[in-house]
Amino acid sequence: MPNYRKPKQMKALRKDKVLKENEDKKLALIEEKVSTDLETNIKMTKSILGEKTGDLVVRRFHIGADEDFPAAVVFIDGLAGKDIIDDFILKANMIDNRGMKMDPNEPVTKEDLFKIVKQYSLTINEIGEADEMRKIVRHILSGDTAIFIDGSEKAFGANTKGWEH
Repeated sequence: MPNYRKPKQMKALRKDKVLKENEDKKLALIEEKVSTDLETNIKMTKSILGEKTGDLVVRRFHIGADEDFPAAVVFIDGLAGKDIIDDFILKANMIDNRGMKMDPNEPVTKEDLFKIVKQYSLTINEIGEADEMRKIVRHILSGDTAIFIDGSEKAFGANTKGWEH
């Protein structure tokens, strides 16, 4: 049976189908748990919040004196305060931790690092933990900064709101 729809209608239907498929993918990703793989967490966050948006900032860095532990902060430019992120997250973990040598007889594991960062490195008054992407995305959309550490099955949501709330 021939299709008598106009080309514009067909194009609109294809666009709607693609948009629906993209929304379904985002809904599936937002239900995921935080991965222990840093790059997977970054990809999921970008997919959920929009990969092509120029406002989503991902900053990779390393924690520790020997730069053994990859990490990343993810935030929305304009919602999060860059000075807060620079001073209380990045500087605290990249520079201030350089002098902090761990006991060589007891090397730090990736599992221990999450606790160490929370207790000693993050000097922000409000820190949340989450193991679900839904909660991390909620933090990011409210102006907080997500902190992912490679090897950890949780992420931080740090209060870095740069706007009056």
